[in-house]
Amino acid sequence: MSFFENNKFNPAETPTSIFPVLPEGDATLTILKIEEKTKKDNPKSVYAIVQMQIESGKHKGARSSMFITLQNESEMAQLMGRAQLSALCLACGIADPTNWHEFANKRIVAFATVRPDQDGGLKNQFENIRAESTPVASTAENSAVNSATAENEAPPFGNPE
Repeated sequence: MSFFENNKFNPAETPTSIFPVLPEGDATLTILKIEEKTKKDNPKSVYAIVQMQIESGKHKGARSSMFITLQNESEMAQLMGRAQLSALCLACGIADPTNWHEFANKRIVAFATVRPDQDGGLKNQFENIRAESTPVASTAENSAVNSATAENEAPPFGNPE
């Protein structure tokens, strides 16, 4: 028996994502867990999925996620992922990480941006990850990182290796 035989299902009335899209701005988040995955179509590409709970605003209690590139054939993608991982470690107070469990239940603040996803919808991307008590970097610093990344140059914080 098919699901559709006994159920009225209207895709126009059902959200395409269970994760809310946060408005642009700071979001306080608690890391629930981090899973390391290998891309099925490219075993040389390894990434981490950071699963988080939203702790502030109208979406408090909902979940969101962030992807961090760990290994990739593209040096720029790998560099950006390592910078993101470094920021996450610093925000969580983890100087010498040995496993993903160390990040569980750590609270962070990240700037949520809204970007189009591959299906034509919207998704969040999290930037400027920091500890709850850390002030936001100046606009000039953020612009320097964004313009260096956009021009495929090394970001001003140097090589993470």
